[in-house]
Amino acid sequence: MIEENGIYRRRGGLINPCHHFDKRPRIMAGGNYMLGFGGGAGTGITFTDPHLNAVDLDGSTEYLAKTSEQTLGFGDTFTIGFWFNVDNASGTNSLMVLDPDASNNSRITVQLIDIQTTQGFRVELFDSSGTLTKSWKKDGEYSASTNTHVFVTWTGNTTLNAYFDGGAAVASWIKNTDITGTLADDARRIYIGAGVGGGSLFSGNLCAVSIWNVSLDSNNRTAVYNGAGGSGTGFKDNLTSNFGNYDQSANLVQQWKLGNSSVDANIGHSFVTSGGVNVSDNAVGVTSADVVSF
Repeated sequence: MIEENGIYRRRGGLINPCHHFDKRPRIMAGGNYMLGFGGGAGTGITFTDPHLNAVDLDGSTEYLAKTSEQTLGFGDTFTIGFWFNVDNASGTNSLMVLDPDASNNSRITVQLIDIQTTQGFRVELFDSSGTLTKSWKKDGEYSASTNTHVFVTWTGNTTLNAYFDGGAAVASWIKNTDITGTLADDARRIYIGAGVGGGSLFSGNLCAVSIWNVSLDSNNRTAVYNGAGGSGTGFKDNLTSNFGNYDQSANLVQQWKLGNSSVDANIGHSFVTSGGVNVSDNAVGVTSADVVSF
């Protein structure tokens, strides 16, 4: 991040001319929420809802991770949601990799590739025996330096979908590998903003990373994307409680708000009250200086 006349700008420039980046965590309208872990033990970490903050990752050294294997509360059906804003960066930029230590069993990879040319989006799934079953790519669904939301859904065995910015399912995937296979709730490491071991680093902003153990239907996806305010900005991200057409809070198994704490060690804390995994535990280089407006 660079400073120009007192205004903090992300490395790739402003994502929206109406907003600027400010290192100070903001208290937004909509109420505060206290975070609990391990069956509800309070931590004293305050989050806001809706929020407009993210973490700005430099694409060079910074990422969030939990490098000891954990079961995550979902198997052969899931939804993963992200807000991101990627720089006009080269190479592969990983949004998330879920990866066992010594195998590819039930590995999930979500990446941005060829950003400067085709704006590629790639999802790869491995079944519970470690066989690559899906390697699907779609071009042109996002732009660099633009706030973007995506859901990735998997309904078991064959049905993979992605939905960008509250829209319809992506069509005309490039399917480099496409065979049937079943995932399980295998213990996996978690990397956010990086590939395994800190490779394929993401350059840009990430926030509101969430996982459900169901494939969210269109009503739920729309509700989460739009939030209480009815737009894809200033989104409502207290997904542990139902609201409007969102009725799947009980199936939310992981959520990392990112950018909602001024305490370095808390930036990657899970927001769910039971079974949450903290990607701040093995984060590299991510501090409160990386908290920006989104």
